[in-house]
Amino acid sequence: MHYLLHGLFGFTMLYKAILSTSIIFMTLLLATQLGCETVGLVDYANMTPEEKLYRAKCGSCHKLRDPKSETDEDWVTYVHEYGEKCTEQQKAIIIAYLQANN
Repeated sequence: MHYLLHGLFGFTMLYKAILSTSIIFMTLLLATQLGCETVGLVDYANMTPEEKLYRAKCGSCHKLRDPKSETDEDWVTYVHEYGEKCTEQQKAIIIAYLQANN
């Protein structure tokens, strides 16, 4: 009986692993078919220090927005309004990054 239970437990774990892998694969496949280019993967090696700061400070509280989604003036307002975790120097760097990529 012990061997039977051990075998069933092992099979259950294998089944869960295969199911999890299948779900991940299908999600990536669907995202690719829908036109998602990165599927949440970020290439930090080719990122500027300014973009890294923007991602670290702004992405810690909410979803990051495309720099092109707002005007230069709006970015100034948003960074000063929501950047309470940033120093004034960090805010200036983030604003410059957003405006340069707007």
